[in-house]
Amino acid sequence: MSCKLVVAANVDALALTENPATIVFDVNVGAGVDALTLSENRATVNAEKNVQAITVNLVLAAQQSSIVFDRNVQAAVDALALTATSILVALGWPARTEHAAKRARSNSLRSYGIGFFVIFSPILIIGVGALIVGLAPAAASLPLLAILVPVAVVMAGLVMAFSLVAGAPSVLMLGRLLRANLGTYGAIVAGSAVVSLVWFLPVVGWLVPLTVLPLGAGSWIVASRSTPD
Repeated sequence: MSCKLVVAANVDALALTENPATIVFDVNVGAGVDALTLSENRATVNAEKNVQAITVNLVLAAQQSSIVFDRNVQAAVDALALTATSILVALGWPARTEHAAKRARSNSLRSYGIGFFVIFSPILIIGVGALIVGLAPAAASLPLLAILVPVAVVMAGLVMAFSLVAGAPSVLMLGRLLRANLGTYGAIVAGSAVVSLVWFLPVVGWLVPLTVLPLGAGSWIVASRSTPD
């Protein structure tokens, strides 16, 4: 009887000894599986973030390339239009175009000042009108607007039409500065080429219309008040 009790006790002790080892093993396996799953989830999240970042960068790069391409195309079209209209103006009024180009060179500051005022007169009218309307009583605002708005629209139309011929004296004068013995059309093409190259520059390209149009417009006005040399 005592022998059976001892054997049973040993069996129970052995089973009790194996159970903690099994529990510890199960716990370790479970922890390893959880850690592996968590690591895979993190890797998946990081991969998704990387894909999203790459996609965003590609979209931004495509948008920037499209903007640069559109700007270059617009600059090329404007440069070709400037060259074509300048040649047509010189064909129509060769003596007047030459005279205006000389005034653009000899009276640069005066021509630019007058041309700047003429080219930007619609903006000046709108600004002055907004200031007057803001300071005037409410009852007088509508009559002022009824007068200023049509005037600004008409001035804007005249300036746009004038801008078509305003660049001719500027590019002709620039071409003659590059080489004095160039003919009228050769000087126009040379001056237009330089203007076009500057127009393509992203930082200073905006200065081209701000310089060429007022100088040319002012030179036409100054030339109209003087006799050809």
